[in-house]
This record gives sequence, structure tokens and C-alpha cells, in this order.
Amino acid sequence: MVTPQNVMSYLDKFCDSFQSLTYSDFDTAIQPLKDAMAAGEVPPFETAFGCTKGVLIFKGCDFVVKIPFVGVASSYSRYCKYTGSNSTNGWDYCQREVEIYEAAKEVGVASFLAETKLVGYVKGHPIYTQSLVANIGKAGCYTRGTTPKVERQARRLQRARTTGQAHMWENLLTAMIDTCGFRLTQRFMNFCIAQKTGSDWHDGNFGLIPHTTAIVFCDYTGYRR
Repeated sequence: MVTPQNVMSYLDKFCDSFQSLTYSDFDTAIQPLKDAMAAGEVPPFETAFGCTKGVLIFKGCDFVVKIPFVGVASSYSRYCKYTGSNSTNGWDYCQREVEIYEAAKEVGVASFLAETKLVGYVKGHPIYTQSLVANIGKAGCYTRGTTPKVERQARRLQRARTTGQAHMWENLLTAMIDTCGFRLTQRFMNFCIAQKTGSDWHDGNFGLIPHTTAIVFCDYTGYRR
């Protein structure tokens, strides 16, 4: 069974420093780890990445590994201009996820978020784990059993002057209300506004914790443009 500590040792052994890691460098930086996997030295894994971080998904694990990018290379700047995160250190979007998750626990809305933890450093670069979330695609695929009342509640939250600032889709809210209730969903939206999470709620940033039915977000920092 692969543990976070195992992954840290693999990264330390096979990969160079991540100190200048950017979006366009991720595949190159991880290639030695892929070569080690092909040689049977590292267990099977897949990769994913977005604008601010790369992800390692080891087969059979209930967590993923997140590696924050230091910046976005110029080849990606026409899509999004990297301006740093709202994290304490000013650049690390994974650190910001830890901060938001801890704040969510304090106000009772952490059930909407996949827990992110700092597990340590590889050659001075922070490495994180996050609870595995199974991507379900569009939230509309999940709301087959909803009621007209829930649909009305979702529209109310999405269009309200206050909660509307959370910029969440109506069908996503319907799925959240279905399993977590109106009041808790409303409280979570107000929390997101207070934390300035932005509007980055697209497919791939939410899903289900395996063996549960509640919507959970796995990328919840937003993005500073």
C-alpha cells in the first residue's frame, strides 16, 4: 500500500528540485518518476494538472499528491496570468487550500471540501496530500432524484444578491442542497465569499468522496488574475 511517506521518498530519489516548477515544466519534471514506474521501481500512478499545481494519483490510494507550481510559464500566459495566490506565503495555492480547509472546520462547512495536508518538503519544495475525490463530470448527472422545492432553493441561492457572489451553478447547488440541505449550502456559499475563493467551480474541481453521495470540492482556492 502506497503511503504519503512512500511518495515523498520516490520524489526525493527520482526527481530534481521543484523550486522553479511551472505549468509547462510539470511533465518534464515528473518524467523520471514515470521512467521509474515503467522499470517497476515505483507503483502505478497517473498525473493531472491545472494552472497552479500538478497532481499524482497512485492506483488504489484514498489520497492524491499535489505539487504546487511556482508560476505559470509564458506559453500559458495567454490563458491565465499568474499573479500568486492569497496564501500566507503569497504564491502556493496548495497552502491556500490547507488554510481554507482549516477555516472551514472552524465554521462547520468542511464537509464540502476534500482535506488538504502538508506532508513535507522534497529538496525544499512543499508537497501536499488531499483526500481522493471521484470526478462525476457535470453536477446535472447527479441530480436525477431532486424535487421542485430543491430546484427553487438552488435558484434562490444562485440569484440572491449575497450568495450569488459565490458564482456557483444552479445545477451544482441543486446537488449540494439534495444531500446537505439548504442552510448548510447557504452557509458554505457565504464562507466561500468571505474566503475569496473566486468562481473556479468547473467540472473536474468537484466530485464525490468514494462511497458517499455528497458533492465535495477538490480545487477550492479560486485563481487570482
